[in-house]
Amino acid sequence: MSMSKNKNVLILKKVEQLNDIYDTYLYANSLIEQNQSPDVLFTTQETIDAIRKIEEFSAAYISDIEVQDTGYTEFKGLVELIDGELRKTDAIGNHESIASQWIHDEILTSVPEQNKTYFKKELEIPDGLERTVKNVIEKIYDLQPKENFLMMMPLLNRERLDSKKPEDHYHQQVEFIKRIAEQSISLGANPIIQMIVPQKATDQGSVLTQILYSIHGLEFSKEIDTSIFQAYKKFSEAINIPENIPMPQAHMELRGDGKEGMNFFGTHVGYQIGPGTGKDIPLWDDPLSMILQPPYIGTSVIDKREPALRKCLFQTLPLELSTQTMDIDWNKMWEDNTRIKEIGDRVDRIEVKGNLVDVGDEQFKSYFAVELVKPDGEHRIFTKSDSNCRTIIDEEKTIARGSPIGTFANGPGGEAYVNPERVVGPREHSPADTAYLEHINEQYGGGAFGKIVGTYVGDVVMAMDKNYALKDQDASVTNKAIVIGFNENGHWKLLYAPKEITDKIEELSNEFKNLIKNMNEHKKMSDNDYMFNLGLMKQIGEFAINTNEKAPPDELYLIAAEKAAGCIHLAVMSGYDADRAGTVRQIPHWDIVGDAKRQKLDIVGYDSMGGQHYLMNQGNLIANTTQAHGLDGITGEGPVDIK
Repeated sequence: MSMSKNKNVLILKKVEQLNDIYDTYLYANSLIEQNQSPDVLFTTQETIDAIRKIEEFSAAYISDIEVQDTGYTEFKGLVELIDGELRKTDAIGNHESIASQWIHDEILTSVPEQNKTYFKKELEIPDGLERTVKNVIEKIYDLQPKENFLMMMPLLNRERLDSKKPEDHYHQQVEFIKRIAEQSISLGANPIIQMIVPQKATDQGSVLTQILYSIHGLEFSKEIDTSIFQAYKKFSEAINIPENIPMPQAHMELRGDGKEGMNFFGTHVGYQIGPGTGKDIPLWDDPLSMILQPPYIGTSVIDKREPALRKCLFQTLPLELSTQTMDIDWNKMWEDNTRIKEIGDRVDRIEVKGNLVDVGDEQFKSYFAVELVKPDGEHRIFTKSDSNCRTIIDEEKTIARGSPIGTFANGPGGEAYVNPERVVGPREHSPADTAYLEHINEQYGGGAFGKIVGTYVGDVVMAMDKNYALKDQDASVTNKAIVIGFNENGHWKLLYAPKEITDKIEELSNEFKNLIKNMNEHKKMSDNDYMFNLGLMKQIGEFAINTNEKAPPDELYLIAAEKAAGCIHLAVMSGYDADRAGTVRQIPHWDIVGDAKRQKLDIVGYDSMGGQHYLMNQGNLIANTTQAHGLDGITGEGPVDIK
């Protein structure tokens, strides 16, 4: 029936049954131990009934059984059209169907009682958890009555079960999600809880995500005048999809190791961009991205439809760390971010210079410049808040791009960031800096990459398919750090990294290249977009200064470390501005966090008149509203230590 080799099990629970969440979570993980693939959904009875109907229709279609039920004729017509498109791409064989993606082998509405020893005895509820839950609902989302609030959390993937590592504390997130859902209900909102098995971004998503994502994507596209979307519109009307499987307006994703996987329909058929553009491609491959229309996917600028979803991404942190990093003075943090944005938007480039640090048998330092002005004179603009998910439309980015852009945030908050025009080397070098670059070029320069003009040391954590610690527990840099170099074109090159990271970069880069090559060959990606996405892999997609005073520079949790005051981070490959954002969700965006205090970083912005604006001195964040040529030469207020 299903293309998956493992038995697919769907556990459906009414959201009123939240007290069953612990048993349900533990039972689902026990199924993974038995090499089964569980999906879990807490939702309304209407949605449960509609999902069951879609699965029944799918099974009947596969078995060539006629069903005398409202909506089956329309369902059959839709599936026949989709299957016709799929066969053009060789995505399915002659005897398979998109309907095979929409069937679980077993559906459960109850589970056996589990041994909840952990939740009863060992789960310590940290002080401030209730305030943290309130901050999520009020400060991050500003959740409103009657809003549909999708909360997605991971089950333990097989790698985590095999390793028995406790770092991600997935099980603690059950308590976090339960409390947020309860508060949402008391507010009058409609929480929906989905639990999935994390996997690679290039792997196929679970059966439940195939059903829900496909339905949401088709629903968003049903006014497009093509045969598939018009056939879906008839099916939607027949079983009242808008009422029975309503789209969420707010989305909270707790991410562990891995992601939700690819959407089968989106990858092999594609969701067309909105009407009125005159273009058949590029296509949306991911329905949630299409509904969200986020800044990090270039297709958002082409598609003129307004987004219908806002999303905030979290990580599976221990409860105490979630509380520590979100039970904060949000107004103070936003003020600090605003100061950085004001300076960043005033200057043409930002130079970062640090001390030499030991990395293996070599010494490296962070020594680079972030250029902020495009060739046409337009300025790259800083984003001052990374955790504001209060509105569906991101007004700041919408104004900047001239097209409706959806709000995408992540929590906890604490960074002001920009998509660099280029990352190169500083303009002026001391004799010691010149000697350093000469040595680096002797060891690592030349070839097609050319001369290395700048370097960056990441010595806290890097995030790819999972988090990779870049420092030892005793905080020494040693062999775990990653070092990248920059050439005069602003391209990056890996100079040093542990073998595990080097191998993973190569593996995931090749996976993405193969993905877009396949999409291009099957006319799901234009030649221009194919070359554009390839080019982004050489770029730096983000430069950020971190401002959360309570977030630790933790080597296990990127989402905390990339917010920790006293740190900065760069991200390689895809960025956030329209001309630096990939056209597919799977394009890599890998954050690399550096410890500014350890490296004693000086960060200075230079405006077009030669004025200097200090952002950081020896790793300490400062707010400087006065132009100066050096710390000793500042007059008036001078730099104010804000950390």
